[in-house]
Amino acid sequence: MYTDKTLLCNVVHICKFAYAYCTVADHRVYSWGTTKRGPLGIGLAQAKIIRCPTVVTSLPSDSQPVMVSLGSYHTLILTAAGTVYACGCNEHGQCGVAPATESAGKVSGC
Repeated sequence: MYTDKTLLCNVVHICKFAYAYCTVADHRVYSWGTTKRGPLGIGLAQAKIIRCPTVVTSLPSDSQPVMVSLGSYHTLILTAAGTVYACGCNEHGQCGVAPATESAGKVSGC
């Protein structure tokens, strides 16, 4: 985890909503912001604010994320192999995975 005095280096993609994600050159994904409804993919069920970038460890270690897209409290992560992972609010099936999850899950059919 990062502290306020640490900088993220080699950022290749960043996006934000009420929370933010970024990918870095070595294919790690970081998230921070509100945990409300689980969009950060870091497994926190209680609503709180994560102020420092935190590695999304619920993705497989060999997933090589290349892009992140954010919606209303849900997140989609695209990998180099074309696999899509989702986390967050899934009340209307927008994540394409089993009921709402705070950890990233593979989208069916991808």
